[in-house]
Amino acid sequence: MTKKKSTEERRREIADATLALAIEHGVSKLTTATIARAVGLAEGTIFRHFDSKNEIILAAIERLDELLLASLPDGYSDPLERLGAFFASRVTMIGARPGVARILFSDELGLEAGEEGLRAVQLVQQRSLAFVRSCLVEAHARDLLRPGLAPEDLMIVVQGSALALVTFGRVIASGIPPEERARKIWDVLASMMGR
Repeated sequence: MTKKKSTEERRREIADATLALAIEHGVSKLTTATIARAVGLAEGTIFRHFDSKNEIILAAIERLDELLLASLPDGYSDPLERLGAFFASRVTMIGARPGVARILFSDELGLEAGEEGLRAVQLVQQRSLAFVRSCLVEAHARDLLRPGLAPEDLMIVVQGSALALVTFGRVIASGIPPEERARKIWDVLASMMGR
């Protein structure tokens, strides 16, 4: 006899399935029917766990945030090494699943859930930027950056490099594994930024 899942387990399962569907097939393909099918429920049954499709989308955005926060590196005392680990892991993770970039770098998923969804996606984006900024501000405070380089300017360079790699990585990688390419690009950035 199979054990009945708790509401919390079902909510997480539905949010995870929604996120996976959005990543793999795009937000435009998200319907409550496809979400229900993905978790093996009747369409109406998902509304025992959520009041609306918007609420399901918000839960999926929250799961994305949890997954991205869990991937933040720790254990690095050097802020540039910490940032390098973040850069390599984030570029590799997003490069392996291009749909993540579509969700992270656009408002598509957020718009599906209205203003609250838009704010939730922007918060996810801001958390990543805040991590990059905190590493660069710490590196600046510890005098690890070349003179004249401002953390705010370097944020754009780091984020732009990450975006270029996940957007054009397959085109420019020429057979180099994504993680290796990310580390090579990070080495270039670190040599330009560091003393």
